[in-house]
Amino acid sequence: MPTRPILHRNSSALLQRLLEEPALDQLVRQLRGPEWKALIRHVGLEDASELLALSTAEQLVELVDESLWISGTDTFDLEGFATLLEVLHESGTGQLADKVAALPEEFLLLALSKLVSVWPTDFLQQLAETDESGVLDKRLESQMFEEFDEYCVLSPSGLAWDALFALFNAWSDVQPELLNRLLGRLSAANVSSVAEPDELVTVLDELAEFEEDAQAEREQRRARSGYVSASDARAFLRLPPSVQPGETDAISAAYFRRLQPEPVATQQLTDHRLLERLRAHSRPLGSDAKRKLNTGAGLLKRALEQLAQRSPRRHTRALEELAFLTNVVLATLDTTQDDAGSLSAEAVRSVVIAVEAAGVGEVGLDLETSTDRLCAALNEHGPIALFRKRPR
Repeated sequence: MPTRPILHRNSSALLQRLLEEPALDQLVRQLRGPEWKALIRHVGLEDASELLALSTAEQLVELVDESLWISGTDTFDLEGFATLLEVLHESGTGQLADKVAALPEEFLLLALSKLVSVWPTDFLQQLAETDESGVLDKRLESQMFEEFDEYCVLSPSGLAWDALFALFNAWSDVQPELLNRLLGRLSAANVSSVAEPDELVTVLDELAEFEEDAQAEREQRRARSGYVSASDARAFLRLPPSVQPGETDAISAAYFRRLQPEPVATQQLTDHRLLERLRAHSRPLGSDAKRKLNTGAGLLKRALEQLAQRSPRRHTRALEELAFLTNVVLATLDTTQDDAGSLSAEAVRSVVIAVEAAGVGEVGLDLETSTDRLCAALNEHGPIALFRKRPR
């Protein structure tokens, strides 16, 4: 598998070169997920309006899943979503409306509930009329708000309000059903929690929560691409050591059930000019990082080569299990660091050390004996079971 580039910050030069490329729209849409996200990360979301306007719906969803959740906490990044709306708005109201409409509806409910508070206009007026203290009127006057059909949309924070106003206006013309469905669900969540004017004052400070559903959908999408959630990773690492050869666990079994197989390659030719531009503005993994991918004399690599000759089927399964283990470890690392390549190398190295130690058992053996032992252990137990035998 080719090494992914680790990017450095020289985004303005790269962006200028990209915008000069003929048929840029086709080049952007050919990018697979990792290259697409690397490109946006390198250019910077704030400067990527032209690229986002050319992206496919699938690329935008993948970018949102990767970029709008704070690493290690699975907390929604409200300011990041506001920035995305504003950047898409720079490309025009039509692009904004089309791109945001393509995002998963549960995610939209979560994101919009953080930015706006939605109420039936009549209900809001009735509450204001019964509020003898006048506190509610004053609070409402301090909000940015607009009416869309029978709903009143309030913006307590003012974040991305111009983009939101343009988005809702556009949807009211071209996608009224989507707008009414979203506003209706947001409104229903608010109305069900309020009976008195003073309760509404509290709700205006705490927007309705749709986070659980949005997180579940995101985890399902990511699982199909091979990601492991932080909660699943922590649960796997707490499992007791495996005892029997071939013993399975519920977490890894569920991971392989959800994993979507790679699509069969088509005969369509791919234009690699955009990736070449990206690599030209990237620094490859240095020698230190490469060295971290193997330990000692590359024992696991040798054992896998031997296993491929003895049992291609077990070899394929071993590679799949090693990928799962790497994703487990990676999900528990501090992913707030910018250098994703060093984190990946650290995860791979941790898996290699654990599998080698459990598979060989003894220290001081010669390379040939160690390779034979590890190959036999991989064939009998598999990397997951060996990893679970690691020292705690």
